[in-house]
This record gives sequence, C-alpha cells and structure tokens, in this order.
Amino acid sequence: QRPVAGVVIRLCRRALGLLQEVSDTAQAPPLLDGSDVMEVLGLPPGPRVGAILRWLDRLRTEKRIRTREEALEILWSLPPPRIRD
Repeated sequence: QRPVAGVVIRLCRRALGLLQEVSDTAQAPPLLDGSDVMEVLGLPPGPRVGAILRWLDRLRTEKRIRTREEALEILWSLPPPRIRD
C-alpha cells in the first residue's frame, strides 16, 4: 500500500504545480488587447474580436504562445476574413 501512497502524493504535487502554472498565466496581463486585434485584422469592434482574444488566451495557457510577438505572428498568419461583422 505504501508505494500507492507515494504515487498519489507525487500526482497531487504535480497537479498542484500545474494548477499554479495555469493560475499564474491567467492572472498575467493579456498579450494583446481588442485594439491590437482590430488593427492587425482590420476588424470592427464586435464578438469576433472577443473570440479571437479568448483563443489567444487559450493558446497562451497551453503554452503554444508566450510573447506578444508570437501572438501577433499568429494574427498576421491568419487568412483575411471572408465575412465581416
């Protein structure tokens, strides 16, 4: 039974560490704001801008992007919108 307890303790420590990482990322200021998204993509204010900001936050939480420059590169790589708000 003791080996199982050790595994559980290690898993709990790892889970707490991951929770802290996600919490730290969520509390950090956003990499871009709505004005940045609208300027880069040529979008008007609207729900699409908010959706893009949430997507960028998710990418950051998943550690797929880490810097403002990386976020901008992703926006610049997107195809132009086919349908405007």
